[in-house]
Amino acid sequence: MDEEDFNNPEMTENNPALDAINKMIESATPRQRAIQCKEDGNQYYKIALKDTVKAKKDDNMDLALSAYKKGGKFANDAIKILGHTGGKELVELLSLKSTLHTNSAVVHMFRGNLLTAISECKIAIKIYPGNMKVRCGRLGRRSVPKG
Repeated sequence: MDEEDFNNPEMTENNPALDAINKMIESATPRQRAIQCKEDGNQYYKIALKDTVKAKKDDNMDLALSAYKKGGKFANDAIKILGHTGGKELVELLSLKSTLHTNSAVVHMFRGNLLTAISECKIAIKIYPGNMKVRCGRLGRRSVPKG
């Protein structure tokens, strides 16, 4: 299936494989979904780095940013579920949310949107001051998001 197939009701309705995938996605916890969004964003970013056609590169950068943003929303949902009793799990979620903002900053730096990248870094540090990617200046190397 490609993108055009998803707009075709004949391809999406009563499709057992697609139904199974959707059920798996819906059954995932917000934390699992946030992690998957981060991984998806990282993949889009890596693909964008290899793209030689500017339009494709831009599309994949947009997809990466969208995935990181969606991941942040799922992380927020997971944090709300935990409440103030999260302990170690809460710290892990805050770290994940901070990493999503850091990864967004990398994409913005790559695109030359430096003020937006700085804003994302500030948010990342505010959420989780222990985020060493931001504190050690790793972003200046425009590296592939690893977290």
